[in-house]
Amino acid sequence: MRCCAPVRAAGWLDRRDRAVRDISAALGEMSPASVTRLAAVGVRDHHVEVWLLDAEGRVSHSWWPPDGGVRWNKPYDFPVPGGIVDLAAASRGPGQAEVFALDNRGVLWHRWWHPSSWSGWQVFHRRLVAPPIAACSLKDGHIEVFALDAATNEAIHRFSDQPSEWQDDWIPLDDGLRPE
Repeated sequence: MRCCAPVRAAGWLDRRDRAVRDISAALGEMSPASVTRLAAVGVRDHHVEVWLLDAEGRVSHSWWPPDGGVRWNKPYDFPVPGGIVDLAAASRGPGQAEVFALDNRGVLWHRWWHPSSWSGWQVFHRRLVAPPIAACSLKDGHIEVFALDAATNEAIHRFSDQPSEWQDDWIPLDDGLRPE
């Protein structure tokens, strides 16, 4: 004889599957082959932004929590420069997000949200880079971008500890990323 009814506990897999379904619904139904890149950033205070790059170079954008309701916001076309091949995103703190877009010529672009609207796209630096690109933040106020030098294929990075003030040039990683 059983003493208790089985208890269903939602675990990581259930939460993961639910999140993937919600993000997919927010970004719209697309065939997996047409999606070439996803970029996402958690903006402090429980706010998440996500971008999807498709094979035609279009970028869709959505965020959570929604503007009322319980599902992700309806995605919209996020205007980008032409020929985008890669995306990355990071946040330097509450209420701030920055998205980076690499075009097929090796030009890295960026735009940011702070405090209540998106800036326009600006060329991030004159040096040409190659995919993949990545971005992160190790503490509030700091943001870092990684790429490959288009001429040497060496891993490089740039960082900022103040909005709109970036390290003058790309810096090679001390020992690279490849084990010897």
